[in-house]
Amino acid sequence: METKDLTPQQRANLKYIALSHPWGTPVKNHENRQHFKSTKAKLSQLQKKIMDSALPANFRDALAVTRSLGIKYLWIDSLCVLQKEGDNEGDDQGDFIEEAPFMQDIYSSAYCVIAASSADGMWTGFLNERGERSVVRLPVDRHDPEANSHYYISEVVDDFQRDVIDSPLSRRGWVLQERALARRTIYFTNNQTYFECGHSIRCETLSKLKRSG
Repeated sequence: METKDLTPQQRANLKYIALSHPWGTPVKNHENRQHFKSTKAKLSQLQKKIMDSALPANFRDALAVTRSLGIKYLWIDSLCVLQKEGDNEGDDQGDFIEEAPFMQDIYSSAYCVIAASSADGMWTGFLNERGERSVVRLPVDRHDPEANSHYYISEVVDDFQRDVIDSPLSRRGWVLQERALARRTIYFTNNQTYFECGHSIRCETLSKLKRSG
């Protein structure tokens, strides 16, 4: 069943994760720099089985997050929408023109959107090692009724503008729509993970940021 065959109510009732990711620039004759996509010629083969090991790093990481959240379905644009076969005029153009009007429903109906903010292409991945981070716990006056139970100081600086808004992913034209329509989004960046919903933005450092445009 294609995206266009689902009603808005059906999409709203289906619990799935949607991936927001940059495709990157394909490099000819480089297997790990080609766009991994569904086309009419490949569709029957892809519908039978796709090995995790054959997927680009972004897709494998998205699968790992989706499974850890206990969600059964993952929507990825390059796989769930038939793409054009090639760059020649006579090549099959896929069904993107027919499916594009439904993109707003896809992201607004998703249980959660995974944003690969640190990736610059399909094969980069976004669950890469970041190295150890230092966190210091400060003592508090237990006799002060207004004092919090504990304070922490982290070397990680909360910078949503730098990590998300100015990230490689945000250079992709569709990202503004994907962020604006999503009910909740988890952003995976080089510095930390952010969670955004309609109320606020939460940081991996436990901070709470105000939402902006």
